[in-house]
Amino acid sequence: MIAGTPLYMSPEQARGTTIDERTDLFSLGSVLYEICSGRAPFRAPTTMAVLQRVMKDQSRGLKEIIPETPDWFVDIILILHAKDPNYRFRSAREVSELLTRCLKQIELTGNITLPDNVQKMALQLKAQQENSENTPVQTTTSKERSLSLSLSNTIVLLLLAALGFGLSESIGYSKIGQTVVQFFNTSGTLIIETSDPSISISIDGELLQIASNDKVQLKMRPGQYQFKASKDGQIIKQELVTITRNGQQVVRVPKEATTQRPDPGPIPWKIKADTVGLQAYPDRKPLFLGTDDWRGDYQLVDGELIQASLGNSSVVFGNLNWSDFHCSFETKTLQGPESFHHFFRCSADKKDMYWFYFMGSSKKAYLVKYKDGVKFIMCDPVEFVFQKNQWYKIDINANGPNLKVSVDGKVLFDVSDDSISRGALGLNTYYTAAMIRNLTVRSLDGKLLWEGFPEIPDLHVVNSDESMTDRQLAEYAISLGGTVVMNYSGQPIKTFKDLKIDDGILTDLDFNNRPRLDPKALSPFQQSRNIRSLMFDFMGGVDDTTLSHFVNNHHLNHLGLGGTRVTLAGLKQLNCQQSLRSIWLRSRHKYNTDEFVEQLPEVLPRLTALDFGYSNVDDKALVCASKLQNLNTLYLYETHITDDGMKHLVSLAHLENLNISSTDITDKGIVFLKSCPRLVSLNVKKTKVTQAGIDELLTALPKCKIEWDEK
Repeated sequence: MIAGTPLYMSPEQARGTTIDERTDLFSLGSVLYEICSGRAPFRAPTTMAVLQRVMKDQSRGLKEIIPETPDWFVDIILILHAKDPNYRFRSAREVSELLTRCLKQIELTGNITLPDNVQKMALQLKAQQENSENTPVQTTTSKERSLSLSLSNTIVLLLLAALGFGLSESIGYSKIGQTVVQFFNTSGTLIIETSDPSISISIDGELLQIASNDKVQLKMRPGQYQFKASKDGQIIKQELVTITRNGQQVVRVPKEATTQRPDPGPIPWKIKADTVGLQAYPDRKPLFLGTDDWRGDYQLVDGELIQASLGNSSVVFGNLNWSDFHCSFETKTLQGPESFHHFFRCSADKKDMYWFYFMGSSKKAYLVKYKDGVKFIMCDPVEFVFQKNQWYKIDINANGPNLKVSVDGKVLFDVSDDSISRGALGLNTYYTAAMIRNLTVRSLDGKLLWEGFPEIPDLHVVNSDESMTDRQLAEYAISLGGTVVMNYSGQPIKTFKDLKIDDGILTDLDFNNRPRLDPKALSPFQQSRNIRSLMFDFMGGVDDTTLSHFVNNHHLNHLGLGGTRVTLAGLKQLNCQQSLRSIWLRSRHKYNTDEFVEQLPEVLPRLTALDFGYSNVDDKALVCASKLQNLNTLYLYETHITDDGMKHLVSLAHLENLNISSTDITDKGIVFLKSCPRLVSLNVKKTKVTQAGIDELLTALPKCKIEWDEK
C-alpha cells in the first residue's frame, strides 16, 4: 500500500524513512519541473519503478527540454531535487524569500544572480552528479542566456504563485501549469491573403474581419485549426491549417468558388460501359469522408492503407460513373470482429450502394445493398471463417446487372440485380482496425481506371525504406499494433489521432502481446536513437534478430522480454550494459537457462529491477541477484527457489521490493530477509510462510508491507 502520488514523492517518502518539511520541497521541485517542461521528472512503467527512479536517478536536464530555461531556475530545481534533504533548502520560507529577491533583481537590473550560498549548494550537487554519472556540466550559449533573461520575470511570478498555492502533495498547480505551458509554447504565424472583402473567413467557426487587398498576419498557438472561406453562402476554400512553433503558414483565398462535381444523372444499361465513366480517373479527393467518431485513423505505410484505431471509419472515393468494372484488392483485419466493409456502385451520400464484408462473430460473408437509404438482403450469407492478421484477395466484377464477388479465387456471391447502375467505391469499418493494399479498378477489357487510395486529409504516409524521423517511427509502430510514448511524457499513445503536433521524440515502444511480426517489419527501427523503454512481453517470434533492430538506442533503460527467445548474445548486441536498469524475463521456461542466469550479471551489471517470474529458475537466480549490488526490485514468483537459496539475498543492502509468491519458501527462508534493511514490500502469497514467521520478520523490519495468505 503506497500513500501518496509516486510521481511527486520524495526519496525519503519512497523509502519510508523520517520526513519533515523538506520533503514537501522535493515535491515542489517535481511539480515545478512538470509545469515548466510538460512532463513529470521521474517516469517509469510501474509504481515501483517510479519510486526506484525517485530514489536513485537524476531527472533529465530542463535545458535539454527547453533550452531557453534560465540557469538560475535550473539551479533552484536542482537544489529542490537533492536526494539528501540536507542539501535542499531549509524551508518554504527560504525559497519564498529567494524568489522575492530574484524578482527585485529583475525589476532593478534585468539580471538575476543567486546568492553565494545558493550557488555553492548547486555546485556541490553538480559535482556529486558528475562523480556518480560522469555527466558533463551543461553550458549556456550567449543566445540561450539572452533568452533565459527574457523568461526570468515570468518564471519568478509563476514560482511565487506556486508558493502561494501551498507546498503539499495537493498543490494546485494546474492553473499555473497552464500558464507556463502557454508561455513556453512559442507561437506560430498564420498569413491570410485575399483581395475580395466580400469573402467571409472563419477560423474554428470564429469570423474574421479582413479589408480589401489586405494581408492578415495572426499569431496563434501551435495546433490545428479549421479554416473556411465562403462567399454568398458558397464555400470557396476549406482546409485544416497546421500551426507549428515559430512556423509560418500562408493561406491564399481565390476569388471564386471551386467547381463542384455535377450530378451525372442516371445512366441506362443500354449505354456501353466503355464509353461512360470508364476512363482513368484523376480526382483523388474523397467523395465522402466520415466525421467525428467516423473519421477513422488512417495511415499509408509502404503503399498499404491502414485504419489503425479499433473504431469506426467511412470513406467513399473514385468515379460516380463507374458501371462495368473489375475491382481487385487485398485486405486484412488487425483487431476487431469484422473485416473492412467494401462498397461499390456507391453514391456520394451512401444511400445507394452494394456492400460486401466478413463478420467474425457469425463466421459468414455478406453481400447486401442500400437503395434510397434502405437496406436490402440480396442473398443468403455464405459460411466463411476469416482469420485476423491474414491477407485475403478480393475480386469484385460488375457487368450490367451481374455481380460477382470472389475471395482468394473462390466465388462467394454470383447474383443479378439491376437496381443500382453505377457509382464509386467505399471503405468502412465498425469497431475494427484493418488494412488494404494493391487496390485497382479496371474496365472489363483491362484498362486501368484507378490504382491506390484517395487523398485522405491528414493521412500519415510512411515509407519504411526511407529515412524516418522519430515521429514517423512512432506512426509506423502504431500501424503495426504497437503503443508509443513521446517526449518522455509517460502517456501511452495507441492511435495516430492522439499524436500531437510537437511529439518529436520516440522514448517508449510497447509491442506487448502483439501477434508475430515478420522480422523485416521492424527494420526501420534501426534508425531509432532515443528509445528508453522497449517492451516485447509475449509478442510472438521475438528473438535476437528482433533486438538487432534496436542496437542504436544506447540509453535503453527498461527491457520487457517475457515469453521471448532472446539469448545472452542478443542482450550483448544492444550495447546498453551501462544504461539498462530493469529487465522482465518471466515465462521463459526454455530460455532462462543456467548459463543465461549465471552470466546475466556480467552482461547487465547495473540492473536495479529483475523479473524471473513464471519460469523454471531455481536458486541460481538468487545467486544471480546477489551479484547485482544495485538491485532493489526482484520478482521470483512461481519459480523453484528454496529456503537455502534465500541466504544469497543477505548481501543486497538496497533490496526494497521482493515477490516470492507461489513458491516453496517457508519461515526458514524469510529469516534471511532481516539482513535487508530497506525492504518495504514483500509478497509471500501461496507459500508456506506462517503467522509466526511474519511476526518475526516484522519485528526486524517494522515498515515492511507484507502480502500473504492470512490463516
